[in-house]
Amino acid sequence: IHENGMVLDMVDLPGTYSLTAYSEEERAARNFLTDDHPDAVISVLNADALERNLYLTVQIMELGVPLVLALNMMDEVRKGGKDIDVGLLATLMGCPAVETVAREGKGKRELLDEAVRIAKSKNGKAEPLRISYGQDLDPVLDEMELLIAQAGLLAEKGPARWVGIKYLEGDPGVIRRGREADAGTSLKLEALAAKAADHLKKTLGTSPDAIIADY
Repeated sequence: IHENGMVLDMVDLPGTYSLTAYSEEERAARNFLTDDHPDAVISVLNADALERNLYLTVQIMELGVPLVLALNMMDEVRKGGKDIDVGLLATLMGCPAVETVAREGKGKRELLDEAVRIAKSKNGKAEPLRISYGQDLDPVLDEMELLIAQAGLLAEKGPARWVGIKYLEGDPGVIRRGREADAGTSLKLEALAAKAADHLKKTLGTSPDAIIADY
């Protein structure tokens, strides 16, 4: 129970570095975010490895879920002679960021306060992040987003652009659900994704999911 009398239902999701659903942990975390629609998500980051950890954060932001960053192990950051401008990070990411040292309980109260505040202020919805995935994928992603939005495909799971990204990544769970919901639209999306994958393999020797991860 929060100090304002609100009862908080907190769910500890499996530790994962992405939501690409290649493992059981990733699938469990992703499915909770898309199916249970939490009011806010606390993304616990190893502050000493921000680049690696912020990959997951960006994927959560693309889903349009209200987010709070927990910059954990800040004591280790400072022991290494480094520091993080937490205020600037929060501004750049467009979401609150709180310093924590989990094993000592430092920052716990501030973190909960921010989670409650953003859950109430955002009413469970945040503006989905939109970033470019380069000249090879942006045009096909725009086309897929339009198809998905027109059909309302998996609208209850996430934004149309996010669904398109999952098709490009070849996410088996999303594609299966897409086929079940609207086989005709799903076939068009799968064809677009296959064409993009073939183009990238022939021209750059890579795949859509690798391009997406790089960007």
